[in-house]
Amino acid sequence: MKNIKALSTLCLLFLSLTIFAQRPALRFVGTVKQNNAPLAGVRVYIMDSGGITSEALSDAKGKFEVKSFYNKILLIHFEKEGYISLHLYASTRLVGVTQEEMEMKMVFAMYAQPKGALLKFEEPVSKIAYDYTNNKFDYDQIYEKESQGKLKALMAQESLPEGEMLNAMPANKKVVIGYLPNWAAYKRNHLFNPSTIDYSKYTILDYSFFHPDENGIIKSCDEMADKMLLDLDHNVVDRAHQKGVKVMVSVGGWSLSNKFSAVAADSLKRLVFANECIRLMKKYDFDGVDIDWEFPASKRTGGHKEDTKNYTLFLRDLRHALDSYGKEVHKKMLLTAAVGAGAEHFETINWAEVAPLLDYVNLMSYAYNGVWSDRAAHNAPLRVKKDSTGDCIERSVNLLVNKNKVPLNKINVGLSFYGKAIMFPEGKAALGSNAHLHKSDSTSYFYKTKGTPPYFDVLMHKQYFDEYWDDVAKVPYLISKDKSMFVSFDNEKSVQLKCEYVNTIGAAGVIIWEISNDFVESETESGKVKNTPLADMAAKVLNGK
Repeated sequence: MKNIKALSTLCLLFLSLTIFAQRPALRFVGTVKQNNAPLAGVRVYIMDSGGITSEALSDAKGKFEVKSFYNKILLIHFEKEGYISLHLYASTRLVGVTQEEMEMKMVFAMYAQPKGALLKFEEPVSKIAYDYTNNKFDYDQIYEKESQGKLKALMAQESLPEGEMLNAMPANKKVVIGYLPNWAAYKRNHLFNPSTIDYSKYTILDYSFFHPDENGIIKSCDEMADKMLLDLDHNVVDRAHQKGVKVMVSVGGWSLSNKFSAVAADSLKRLVFANECIRLMKKYDFDGVDIDWEFPASKRTGGHKEDTKNYTLFLRDLRHALDSYGKEVHKKMLLTAAVGAGAEHFETINWAEVAPLLDYVNLMSYAYNGVWSDRAAHNAPLRVKKDSTGDCIERSVNLLVNKNKVPLNKINVGLSFYGKAIMFPEGKAALGSNAHLHKSDSTSYFYKTKGTPPYFDVLMHKQYFDEYWDDVAKVPYLISKDKSMFVSFDNEKSVQLKCEYVNTIGAAGVIIWEISNDFVESETESGKVKNTPLADMAAKVLNGK
């Protein structure tokens, strides 16, 4: 029996190898030059539609040869400034391949770094020929040459102006980005689903999260939830597009950021990641990518000091890939990044190079304070006293704009649709007190969310608290009746004031973490949404809806 199994395995292996060997093997031969001088030692990568990445090193004459078994090439990447000359031809041992099959056009998304590199095709020819006798074919002419004989690498162009792309964001409309976490699909009797989202309140939805592995391959964090929200008929993307709302994929998140550093540090892995993003665009009809790398150079998520440089390279590669794909489908593909609101997070990013690559900077202007803080303070204060050393939304925005020169019209201010519940010894809870126990509520009112209550949960338990208003921070807070708990949160009034602030300073708009937190039920466990008060307020102030 073992011998039979072994023989069967060998047969299958032989059959697989035979089939693979019969694939038309394309051979790419080229020369890498700079100022017409050959360059040796330049590594060239070609990634094909079969997921295979081949590479070669140019020799002393600048020549290289790369083979690929799939005749649809996704990426060409080389690591030197200048231009590259390609002679394209192929051979195959597969007898009987039809002329139609041989005429399958190769699709290139060519990338060269840095920007401005050129691809030059040296031989103008006109047709595809197949020699059945010698079992080979030649690609004589794939592309029409420009008048000067040079074809710019699509992925080496500057970002295309919005006017050249379809579906660009209207200039007079404030951006309202709602983060849509896939795990919310399971909660409260499936209250959160494609049919219960009020798409009119948002301009963009960020589907959260996918994440990269150590090789740059992007994976789902919950395939079942993805099926519920993305794969069924009348899914989130379809419904959003029907309402003129974009849907982006958010990659990363706090617990899923520990592989970004390794991916960003490797040029080939960056290309794999960029190609994976395009795969997701095609599969789900997403409108762009939001990078939620929390946080570059942070040791807490496996970061290194080299992340600052690599973060720029990582975003640049992705920007080029999205622009190339966007030009192919005649649609503006967005690239955004969620960034921490503290000064220490700004300092690890080269904003002069990063800001031009991004359509929006999504400022996570919340979690300023919590159980880690010395004193009980607000989760997301709009302002603090002038003599205070604490952070707030206003200080974060000013730091981004004044010190780091990030344009205001690219900044989206974060709105928190959740709160923070901090425990005190009984009778000692107070704003500004340092007597707290440095722990969140995990046993009483907000135990289900471990002391991070969504807004609907705050509303459900307000009868057990006294409510106060901080007119400096412009946010409310709660103190439990027994004064053992301090709760910072946002309500309709604070959301209104934050959105008015966005209008006043001329920022792009807001991001919301996260939209299911705002779903107030008509009755508990009813599965029916009564209203979404915070989202309603934001939409009204920002866009008059």
